[in-house]
Amino acid sequence: GAEYTDAVTETKQKLITGEFDEGLAKAHLRQRADELNQSYSERLPDKQKEKFNYYSERTFNEAQAYIKPLAYETERRAINADFEQVTEATLKIGNREQARALYESTVTKNPVLTPEQRTQSLQEWDQRRDLSDAKGLLATLEGQKDITALQKLSDGIDTVFPHMKVETRDTYKVQIDSAIDRINKGLEIENKQRDKELEQLSKNFVADAFTGFPLSSSLVNETLTAVKGTKHESEVSEAIALNKDAIGFRKLSPIEQERSINRLTTELENTPQD
Repeated sequence: GAEYTDAVTETKQKLITGEFDEGLAKAHLRQRADELNQSYSERLPDKQKEKFNYYSERTFNEAQAYIKPLAYETERRAINADFEQVTEATLKIGNREQARALYESTVTKNPVLTPEQRTQSLQEWDQRRDLSDAKGLLATLEGQKDITALQKLSDGIDTVFPHMKVETRDTYKVQIDSAIDRINKGLEIENKQRDKELEQLSKNFVADAFTGFPLSSSLVNETLTAVKGTKHESEVSEAIALNKDAIGFRKLSPIEQERSINRLTTELENTPQD
């Protein structure tokens, strides 16, 4: 009847949600069936009780037959859900060797996986871990602007990430090349900006040097450090030397300054031009 159907449905639902395991589900269904049988049989004539009991027991056995496969499927889903969580967790563990060992142990203990599925699962984990590590390494090297390391990674990708699929490696190499291009473009922009700043710095320094006032040692040292190794270094060095002459010129009287200018003009006019 409807009450018995409700009892079977209730048992299955509690089995699916994990409230019951197989044993508890069978015991619960047995108890509910006995209670219903007792309730119905008390209202039947004696000559119909035997027939009722027969069909009642058969119905119980048919319902009970669904419990074992349903319990197995419920357990399998629960195990797989836990297994997926472990999989994702191990992919995030920093130490790859420890993560791989933990995952392999979990795979070995998983009762619902076939030998073929265990092998495939480990291969897929290696591939995913290679991909995860590759993304992290690429981001790190690009952040460090290490073009040499990026090129070395591209050349040796088969060794660095041996489990990566061929098509994934090809895509990864393209990503490495793109990262190198971004770095080079960024460095080009930075160098142009830096050159503008140094050009202005040098121009200001030369102007200060020609004022005839002594240059502070801190300004000299900071400027020399900034332009060292650049095309502005010689210009700054010459300005430092000329600053001494400018200081001496400034100390002259107006008449002496005029004589000095005339003398320098004459010397320049008599200097052969190339």
